[in-house]
Amino acid sequence: MNQYRQGDLLITPVKEIKGRKQKDKIVAYGEGTGHTHQVVDGDVYRTGKNGAKYLDLPVDTKLVHDEHGPIDLPKGKYKVQQQREYKPKLKKAVRIVD
Repeated sequence: MNQYRQGDLLITPVKEIKGRKQKDKIVAYGEGTGHTHQVVDGDVYRTGKNGAKYLDLPVDTKLVHDEHGPIDLPKGKYKVQQQREYKPKLKKAVRIVD
């Protein structure tokens, strides 16, 4: 099972897609910079407002980002996990890593 990483995203193959299809192809936003991780082809699904993201890629495609080089993703189904960090002294102790 191949896994893929771009910045703070970990992309892992799955057998099943969950959630609702998004209208755009944005996989994640950078909190500090506002840059986006986006797939060139395929669909992005989300399970709730801050839920898990899934990719349904019917063809080989790329995941692109303004600050990271593009990565190739083979066709398939994937779950996307975004790295988080824990800082107990902050108001929001758990936050998404930029």
